[in-house]
Amino acid sequence: MDIGVFLPNGRNGYMISTATPQYDPTFDMNLRVVRKIEEYGLNFGLSMIKFRGFGGKTGYWDGCLECFTLTAALAAQTKSAKLFASAGILSLPPALVARMAEQSGRDTKAEATSSSKRINLPAGRVNQNVGTLIGSYANVARMLDEMAAVPGTKGIMLSFDDYETGLDVFGQKVQPLMRSRAHVQVAA
Repeated sequence: MDIGVFLPNGRNGYMISTATPQYDPTFDMNLRVVRKIEEYGLNFGLSMIKFRGFGGKTGYWDGCLECFTLTAALAAQTKSAKLFASAGILSLPPALVARMAEQSGRDTKAEATSSSKRINLPAGRVNQNVGTLIGSYANVARMLDEMAAVPGTKGIMLSFDDYETGLDVFGQKVQPLMRSRAHVQVAA
């Protein structure tokens, strides 16, 4: 089962809460997250498109990095992780979106397996349901293995309230217990 990570390119990531770490997204933070994706043998990162936040006490998504520019910059510094940018279909002219996607795959020096070559993969089905897995590391690993066993499941997407700590916990404590990820070689 592939495992992807929603990149924290919006203020406060994907948690609307004052109890979670509050941050504005930066390139450096996203680069650290992508490097952890690679370190733990995860498969890809997805940068969301967002033009406006919700305001309020947390300023949720009030500050966002433009996802195509971010993804292109991150792709230049990755080795194995696939990176995907998303586009607001109704908010951008089709010709502009097509050019942005086409340009991201033009890195002539990139290896065939690099992010800049993989970023233009064919479209596939997407089904995003939000859920929270709670329990011991072993129970979370078991639940993820159960998801992997569902026919037609290609992968799942993760998000964390604290990305760097969350990725370390997942990569060091949960993923090693997953039967469906036993093949993954973690960087030393």
